[in-house]
Amino acid sequence: MKRIALLIAIAISSLTFAQKTNTTNAAMAYKSYEQVKYTDFEQAAKDLLEAKGFIDLSIAHVDTQNDPKTWMYYGFICIEIPICAQLSGDAELKAIDPEKSLTTGFDALKKSKELDTKETYVDVIADYCNFYRSNFSNAGITM
Repeated sequence: MKRIALLIAIAISSLTFAQKTNTTNAAMAYKSYEQVKYTDFEQAAKDLLEAKGFIDLSIAHVDTQNDPKTWMYYGFICIEIPICAQLSGDAELKAIDPEKSLTTGFDALKKSKELDTKETYVDVIADYCNFYRSNFSNAGITM
């Protein structure tokens, strides 16, 4: 009986760990995307799609639904999709509605800040939002 209980406990903990691994894999793929997003558009699209696949798995799972890191990367990835779609011309990324993707991304960053009681990611999110706030403002002024 003890063995069965031990096996069940190991199985449950490994499933929880697997979901956190999806968030970590999404973060690594996103960082790889950031390194090549202005130099190799084809590789950037592949990295962003890989990050999206991992973060979609993580955001849908109960164990990582309330993790601020998961929501932060979900927001970053959603915001970058329309930008990468325009630069790379990737058909799969272009199929995603850019307006919805941006709205979802910024909503996810807000949720990450709400969930981040230790304020671990507040500065990273603020820097990211300020960067895009100035870029979108400049684009609006130019138009």
